[in-house]
Amino acid sequence: MRNLTLCFIGLMAISSGLTACKKKPFTISTDAFILGSKSNIYVVGSGNQSQINPQVLNASVLIATRLKPNEVKFCSGTLIASDQPGGNLRVLTNHHCFATVDDEGLATSVLLPQACVSTKVYLGFSAGQTRSSTIAECLPGSLRTSFEGDLSVFRLASAVPAQFQPLAIADPNIQVAGRTAIIVHYPDTPEAMVEAPDGGPRLPLAQVTMDNCKVIGNFPIAHWQLDKSLPFSIKHTCDLTHGSSGSGLIDATTGQILGVNWGGIKINSQSGLETVNVATGANFVNAFLNFNTAKLEQSAATELAQASNEQSAKPKSSGVSLNTSGVMPKKSGCGVIARTTDQQAQWPLFAVIVLPLLLLIPTAKSRSKWLIGAALVVVFSPNAGAVTAVKDLNVAGSLPTALVSPTIGWGSTYLMNTVFAMEYGNLHDHDGGAAVVTHKERPLHSAEWIRAFFALAELKSSGLQVPGEGELADKVAADPAARANSSVISALRGPLEVRLALVEASFKGKDWATRWRTLAAAYRTDAPNCTDSADSLRRLVVTQSQAAEHGPAGAKGRDIGKAAIIPMVKRLDKAQAHCIVAAMLRTSTEAQLQLDPLPLLTSMSGAGTSLARDPDLMAVHAARLLATHRYAESLALLVELVDIDDGYRLPYELIQRAYSWRQRGAGSVAIQSL
Repeated sequence: MRNLTLCFIGLMAISSGLTACKKKPFTISTDAFILGSKSNIYVVGSGNQSQINPQVLNASVLIATRLKPNEVKFCSGTLIASDQPGGNLRVLTNHHCFATVDDEGLATSVLLPQACVSTKVYLGFSAGQTRSSTIAECLPGSLRTSFEGDLSVFRLASAVPAQFQPLAIADPNIQVAGRTAIIVHYPDTPEAMVEAPDGGPRLPLAQVTMDNCKVIGNFPIAHWQLDKSLPFSIKHTCDLTHGSSGSGLIDATTGQILGVNWGGIKINSQSGLETVNVATGANFVNAFLNFNTAKLEQSAATELAQASNEQSAKPKSSGVSLNTSGVMPKKSGCGVIARTTDQQAQWPLFAVIVLPLLLLIPTAKSRSKWLIGAALVVVFSPNAGAVTAVKDLNVAGSLPTALVSPTIGWGSTYLMNTVFAMEYGNLHDHDGGAAVVTHKERPLHSAEWIRAFFALAELKSSGLQVPGEGELADKVAADPAARANSSVISALRGPLEVRLALVEASFKGKDWATRWRTLAAAYRTDAPNCTDSADSLRRLVVTQSQAAEHGPAGAKGRDIGKAAIIPMVKRLDKAQAHCIVAAMLRTSTEAQLQLDPLPLLTSMSGAGTSLARDPDLMAVHAARLLATHRYAESLALLVELVDIDDGYRLPYELIQRAYSWRQRGAGSVAIQSL
């Protein structure tokens, strides 16, 4: 059973001032999301086979990946046409059917080593026909997946008998709400398990869901924040359970694929408990098959960020509030069977930099002196004794030669330090919430703890501020992981190469380690520290603010900020922009109330100059958005950074996971993948 990350970004605007009404916590199934008072999943047999379109039945296949001699991970899938003239058919299913899982049991972007090379496809695996069923294999090298849409596709290694014909993908522009659907799938219901014709663990027979099986429609944008796949998904009422992952949600009238099933979702809100099952929709499926998902992903990220901005602009009392309930434990896999066990566009905010100064400082001279002084004072003093120990990681050798990229600079170090800090903080808080519900102690998370220790030390060394780092240092100090991982403390205080190698060793996935190596090159460079340039730029800020103050009488509020700041930003070159941003990051937390770099970075990104695509400024911008819990906007910006350098997939994926922990701590949303 696959596990996706859980997110709820819509609470950002109201989390500080609105408390949910308490309702009786609901119990979340740890086995499946089956709707209704009884299961509507039935084994395909003589009593119902005549009601199933033969092409739909024959195109629905069982996928089994041998993990060990007596252990198989299985999913459902659907035959689709070849992408080559006269080529073999392909199979469409979920990404998580072939993915590794992390310590939390969540599917990652990293594929299993057995994916495809140890994968078989069973066609016509129905009651009474298992011995005569056709067995095909995944063609090595043909497997391609999408983590965002939870999709995968691969080519069969051989041709199959003529009765097994592919299904077409539905037109992505059709209206799906209200359509009657059918699902032929291979869930691991006990009464449907039979001996595999080629040996090994027992496998599930073909089963069908066609009663109470209708499409509800697309997810509203408010729900996109719950999971990365929901912007591209449709909800329906068709029963699913473990092993149903990857099955096609089929239009009962046309026989076309409306979506690819991946799980279910329960939302406990003030309006009650909503439970629906979920499939990635035909629009994303089409884009995935045509190597064209980037536009949909970017569009969804932009819409979500805009929606978050609109929500944050509303009065706090107008938000949506979710209720607290139990935390659902997640399982790692689709169906796994062993023989012995069945298992904010923000330019107006830049006025914050100018207008408070106009109000707080009486004269231009004193204003200038105060501004220059506050910007250059470094007040970074997390609890010096807070971090005293780390674990001995068995690191062999030093960090391999860095993969130097011209796009990776000092801003990347600030981004990664912020990501590591937020990653640890969110995991720490999630574990605390889960411990209360499950009555178990917090587990040790050495990898995340080590990365947080590293980040705190690097931030202190650089003098660049991240909001809340003092509180984080206290959490790191009090964490049992500090005592359990005491023997590597000297290494983490040692040479840079050793510290970077320790962080690399903390990543279990090869992809994450490789991307970290790319970003780690930036730790060999320092953030700019150019006092003269910063001073002159601050004087320019004052000059521009004075001009705005004495400008047209009708210009007020946001117009003043825009009139004063946009011309200044357009005059900045790269070196000047880096200087002023770095100087702002070195100010104390109190001074940053007046010298917050976030509005400046937002203005730079929207000023229409080359600064809008400067990787260092974009990285710092994403970090500041993350540090202020504006996850949707941070992820949207990281999508753009990934286009510049693939190494930025590391912070993107870590933020997705960290947000999952943050929102699961509330226990109000549960996503079950199958």
